[in-house]
Amino acid sequence: MMNIRKLQNKLSNYYYKENNLFIKYSLGNIKTKKYLRRILELNKTVYKFLNSKEILALFNTGNEGFDNRKKELLDRYIRYKRVESNPEIVIKRNEIFKKIKNTLYTLDGETISESKLREKINKKDEKQEKYNKVWEKLKENQRLVIKLIKDRNKCAKKEGFKNYYNLYLYRQGLENFKKCDVQNFKRKIFYKVNERNKIKKNYIKSKEYIENKLEKDNAKEKLFKLLEKVNVKINKKKIIEIDHGENPSFSWNFCLPKNIPNDVVIYLHKNKSVYDYYYSVFHEYGHAIHYSSIKCKNFIYKILPDFYNESMAFLFDRFLYLNDTLDFLFESSKVKESMKNLSIPDNELAIANNFNQFLFEKSVYELGNKIDSNKIQKFKKKLSKDNLNYEKKYYSWCNSLMHTSLYPFHNLNYILAKKYVDRVISKVIDKIGKYSTKRSFNYIIKNYLTRSNKNKFKYRFWEI
Repeated sequence: MMNIRKLQNKLSNYYYKENNLFIKYSLGNIKTKKYLRRILELNKTVYKFLNSKEILALFNTGNEGFDNRKKELLDRYIRYKRVESNPEIVIKRNEIFKKIKNTLYTLDGETISESKLREKINKKDEKQEKYNKVWEKLKENQRLVIKLIKDRNKCAKKEGFKNYYNLYLYRQGLENFKKCDVQNFKRKIFYKVNERNKIKKNYIKSKEYIENKLEKDNAKEKLFKLLEKVNVKINKKKIIEIDHGENPSFSWNFCLPKNIPNDVVIYLHKNKSVYDYYYSVFHEYGHAIHYSSIKCKNFIYKILPDFYNESMAFLFDRFLYLNDTLDFLFESSKVKESMKNLSIPDNELAIANNFNQFLFEKSVYELGNKIDSNKIQKFKKKLSKDNLNYEKKYYSWCNSLMHTSLYPFHNLNYILAKKYVDRVISKVIDKIGKYSTKRSFNYIIKNYLTRSNKNKFKYRFWEI
């Protein structure tokens, strides 16, 4: 007989298995083919479990054994996970994953990007036929992406939603997210294009300076000393460096719990830039503190809105740019100035890019079964007309959707997380008068990182 405790234990078990597979893959301990095969096998098991009679019966009965908040969170998660664990969707997702690892096209013995391929085709020279053969490979990718989007929409309808986008909003507790909210938020983000371009130039200049003046090797030790200063205990063995040369299996820096809250590990790739390394040390440690602060051992934190989990990392990485942090970490005033110059574009420019991609992805999924390559291209052109710099950053709609199809609408999570952090920082300043490393950090630990998951969070887009 299934009950809430058994359900949570099962979901926790599946989650940790998936995490451990990902960790093994990112460390190079298993190859891509084996990793994807095992991911498919695991998702088949999850899909079968979530569609079993005992799970359906559990949610069709009353609230026996549930508190209402927990049942709501479980329902939001299970409906979403039934779609994402569907074997047909996992197979297509895996195929896209393999293709992303080989995003360059080979022509005349040279690897070229899709944008370069487009340029060559548009020239219409004597090699046109040869280019078109390569172009056919790209069209195969387009068909695969469109099929995956259609399948997701179809599965979402079975769960009672108009399309996959609406299901995703339900999963995140954002079902009241309206069209007017998108437009209002758009106006707040896309301000003064010329000013953004100036910020970007300063960003590039400052990053180059940091690259020449700082060393990665000092980043971890400096973080350890800073944490000791603010009375935070740290297990130095839980930050692991990965060095697979120029072509790692998975090159993102990340933090994943092997077991909450006792076994949380940060993984950092050595092939990142010095600034990215410093930023990641702070950002991923924010995740680590969050996961290590969770009191319940079960999976329940995972079925909170995704953007809340991400906001905990953003809260911590903001400390990198505070005056007292910079004074503690660096002696050179030029280095401090360069670091501060990086904080604005890292936030504002990133949000603008995230919102570009979100608008495009949202428009595509809302097409439902009417989706085709011509309509997708029209959406992309419209974004370009809106002066959002979309054409330059996402020259290929196919390549763009291939990347986001692995984690649909994750750009929305980043936007919400960063805006949520802005609100939290404002509240901290109201409470303690100043946003400084030690006092603010301790306040956030007490009031946000260890926050009970039983609280009913009223996340609404207009509030953020």
